[in-house]
Amino acid sequence: MILLVYSIFGLLDTLSPDNCNPAQIVLFFITKDIDGFDIADQNPRESIITSSFGFIDRLKRRFHRSIRLRLSLLALTPVLVFPLLAMVMLVLGNRYFEQIMQHKAASDLAIGQNYLQYLQTNVAVDVKSLADSSRIQRLLNGTATDVALEEVLASRQANIGLDFLAVLDLDGRVIAASEVLKRGTQYVNLSVVAQARRGESAVDGLEVLAAEQLAALSTSLPARADISVLKTEHAAPSGMTEERRGLLAIAAVPVRDAKGACQAIMVGGLLLNRHDGFVDYIARAASAAGLMPVSAPSAATLFLGDLRISTSVRLASGERAIGTRVSSEVREAVLERGGQWIKRAFVVDQWAMTAYEPVSDVQGQRIGMLYSGFPEAPFSAIRWQLLGILLVIMALVAAFASWLSWRLMRSIVDPLQRLEVAMRSVSRGQMDTRIGAMPGEDELARLANLFDRLLDTISEQTSDLRVWAKELDHKVIERTSDLEAANLALAAARDVAETANRLKSAFLANMSHEIRTPMNAIIGLTHLLHKEVSDPAQRERLTKINGAAQHLLSLINDILDLSKIEADKLQLTLAPFQIDQVFDAVLTMLGERVRRQNLQIKAVIAPELAGVLEGDALRLKQILLNFVGNAVKFTEHGGITLRATLAESHGEYVLARFEVIDTGIGIAPSSTSRLFSAFEQADSSTTRRYGGTGLGLAISKRLAVMMGGEVGVESQPGQGSTFWFSARFKRLAVLAEAICQSEPELSASEVEKQVILQGIGRKILLAEDNPINREVALYLLADVGLAVDVAEDGQQAVELAGQCFYDLILMDVQMPIMDGLEATRRIRHLPGYESIPILALTANAFDEDAELCRAAGMNAHIAKPVDPEALFKALQQWLPPI
Repeated sequence: MILLVYSIFGLLDTLSPDNCNPAQIVLFFITKDIDGFDIADQNPRESIITSSFGFIDRLKRRFHRSIRLRLSLLALTPVLVFPLLAMVMLVLGNRYFEQIMQHKAASDLAIGQNYLQYLQTNVAVDVKSLADSSRIQRLLNGTATDVALEEVLASRQANIGLDFLAVLDLDGRVIAASEVLKRGTQYVNLSVVAQARRGESAVDGLEVLAAEQLAALSTSLPARADISVLKTEHAAPSGMTEERRGLLAIAAVPVRDAKGACQAIMVGGLLLNRHDGFVDYIARAASAAGLMPVSAPSAATLFLGDLRISTSVRLASGERAIGTRVSSEVREAVLERGGQWIKRAFVVDQWAMTAYEPVSDVQGQRIGMLYSGFPEAPFSAIRWQLLGILLVIMALVAAFASWLSWRLMRSIVDPLQRLEVAMRSVSRGQMDTRIGAMPGEDELARLANLFDRLLDTISEQTSDLRVWAKELDHKVIERTSDLEAANLALAAARDVAETANRLKSAFLANMSHEIRTPMNAIIGLTHLLHKEVSDPAQRERLTKINGAAQHLLSLINDILDLSKIEADKLQLTLAPFQIDQVFDAVLTMLGERVRRQNLQIKAVIAPELAGVLEGDALRLKQILLNFVGNAVKFTEHGGITLRATLAESHGEYVLARFEVIDTGIGIAPSSTSRLFSAFEQADSSTTRRYGGTGLGLAISKRLAVMMGGEVGVESQPGQGSTFWFSARFKRLAVLAEAICQSEPELSASEVEKQVILQGIGRKILLAEDNPINREVALYLLADVGLAVDVAEDGQQAVELAGQCFYDLILMDVQMPIMDGLEATRRIRHLPGYESIPILALTANAFDEDAELCRAAGMNAHIAKPVDPEALFKALQQWLPPI
C-alpha cells in the first residue's frame, strides 16, 4: 500500500481530469467521505470522479509545496523500493539457479555420451584384438588343430565380457560361433557385417535386433531383452505392452591372412538392455561432478524408442524403472525432431532437471535416446533457502537505511521550518525579524547566520536603493529617447536604401527601353538595307554596323543580367538537355570567328556525362559562350579545347566540371583574383587592345554559383589559360533520343517562306508610336506579304480592332494616350478577339515585363530591338493556319 501511495505521488504531474483510466477510477471508488463526500449521493459515479480529482489536486499541491513530504518519501525510498528489488532478485536468482541446473544436466549428458562411445569403442577394440590373434588365424588356416575354434571363441567371450562372438566367411555364413549357430549357417543380417564386407574395414555401432535375431546370437539374450511396458504418466498413448527387441553395441572386423587379404569377418557385441553397469557408471560419474551442497544423486537412462531399457531411475518401490516411457513432449522434441532437450521434464513420478539426446544406429537412423538428470526438489529447496536469506538481509539493510535517512531528514527539515517562519514574517513587512542561533555548525546553521546578516544589510541598503531608483528612472528615460532616435534614423536609412534600389531598377528599365528603341531602328533598317544593297563594300559596312549594334545590345543584356542577379530576380529554368547539344550550339555560334582566325577548336565530353540531365541549358550555354568567346578573342594561333568531366556523383545528382583551354596570351597570377569582379579585366592594356567591359566573367561566376558550382582560372603569361566552372545537374532516367524527337528547326529563309504561305489573305494590326520603328516593322512585314494596319497609340488600336477583324496584333507597350497593356485588356473583351494572337513588341525586356504582358492577355513577348528572324519565327508560330 505504501508503494502504491508513493507511485501516485510520483505520477501526480501526469494526472488531470482529461486523463482518466480504470486505475484512477478504482482509486476514486475506494476513497470515501473525503471532504464530505459520500457514495450514497444521488449521482454516485459523477460525484466520485469529481471529488476524487479534487483530492488528487490537493495532493499535487501539497507534494510540490512541501519539501518535508518529499524528503520523507525520499527517506522511505529504501523500504518502498524493497518489494521491487525483491521481485527482481527472485526473478534473476531463479533464472540463475535454472541456468546452473541446466548446465549441470548438460555436463552429465556429455559424460553419458562419452561413456556410450567408449563402450562401442571398447567392443570394437576387443573384437579387433581377436581378429588380429595369431592363434585364431592358425585355427582358421588349419595349421592348428589342438582345439576347436568354437571353444576358443566361447572362452574369449567369457573373458572379455561380450554377449556373443562369431567368425563369418565373406558370404556371411558362420565359420565358428561361441554358441547357437553352427558352421555353414547363414548369420544374422547385421548392418555392421554388411558394411565390413563391402569396405573390408572395421565397423562398429548400435543396432536394434528382433527377438528371433537375438535368439540366433545367444540363448540368453531374448530373456534379457524382454521388457514389460509400464503405464507412465505424461507419456504418449500406446497400445504396446511388451518390448522384445534388443539394443546392441556391435563391431565387425576383417580377419586378414599373412598377405593382408581379408579371409573372414570377426563379429561380436554386447546387449545394452538391462545393462545396469552402463547406466550406474554414468550416474556415479555425474554425481561425483557435484553441484552445490546438495545430496541429490544423478540418474542415467538408455531408451529404445521412448522406452527405458536400461536405467538408474528408481520407482517408488525401489526397483529400476525399466519399462517406463518418456513424456510425449520429450519424445516429440528429441526422438521425432532430432533435437536436444535440456530443461525440466516429468521423469517416471517426479519433476527433474533433464538432458536428452537422440541415439542413432550404425546407419544414422534415430533408434532411441540417452538421458541424464537429477531430481529438482532438493535444488529447489536450497534455492529458496538462499534467496530467502538474501531477502532478509536486503530487508534489514533497507529498514536501517530508511531509519538513518529519516534521522538525517529531520535534521534538515526542522531548521528549514525555522527559516520558513522567519521569511514569512519578513514577507509581511516585519523587517526586524531574525532567525537566531541554531544548534550545530553545519550549512543550515551558517545559512541562518547569513540570512540574519542579509536582513541587516537589506535594512541598511533600502534607503540607498530608493535614491538609486530615482537616478535609474532618469537614465532609462534618456536611453529610451536615444533608442527612439536611433530607430528613426535606421528606418530612414532603410527607406533611402529601398528608394535607391527602386530608382536603380526604374533607371535600368528606362535606360533599357530608351536604348532598345533606337537600337530597334538601327538593326531593322540595317537588315532592310542589307537586303536592298548589292554593292559588296556597302554590304560589308552594313555588316559592321549590325555587328556594332549587336555588341551594344550584348552590353545592355549583360548590364540587365547583372542587375537581375544583384536584385535576386534571375531565376533558373530547369528542363531536360544534353551536354553534347549545348556544345554543338556553342561551336556553331562561334564557328565563323574561329575559322576567320585559323584556330583549331575541339570538344571533349566524359562518357559519365552522356545522357539526359536536368538544368538550365540556356545559362550553361551563356557561360560557355563567354568563356569560349574570350578564348577566341585572346588567342592568335594554336587551338581551343572545350572539355566536360564528372567531378562528383551523389545518387541522381552530378557535379560537372567544364573547362575552356586556350593557347593565348595568358594572364599574370596577380591579376586572376580580379577577373570575376564586375567591370574588371586583367589590365588596362588588354582593355585598350581587345575591348570588353569585364561584365561577362562576373555574370558567369554568379550563374555558376546559382547552379551549385564555382569558377576559377589557371594561367601563366604566354602559356595560355584554362577557365573552368562547375555546375550541379540532376540525371534523368530517360533516353537521349527523347530530347531529339522534336521537329528540326527551319532556316531563316525557310521560316520567311512559311510566313509568306501562312500570311496569304491575312491581315494584322501594328500598334507602334515610334515612327522609325513603325517604318522598320512595316518594311519587315511587307517583305513576307502581310497586309498591315497601323495604330499610333493604344486607343487607336482598340478602335481599329472594333471596326475590323485582324488575324494577329503586334502591340507596343509604352504608348501615349493608352498603353499596350490596357489596350490588350480592352481588345480581349471585343467579340471574336478572345483567342486572337496578340504579341508584345516592346523595348521592356525584363522578365517581369514579360509576365505583365501575359497577365494582360498577350500570348508572347518579343523584346526590342527586334531580330527579323525572331519576328518571323513568332509570326510563323502564332499566325493561325490556313
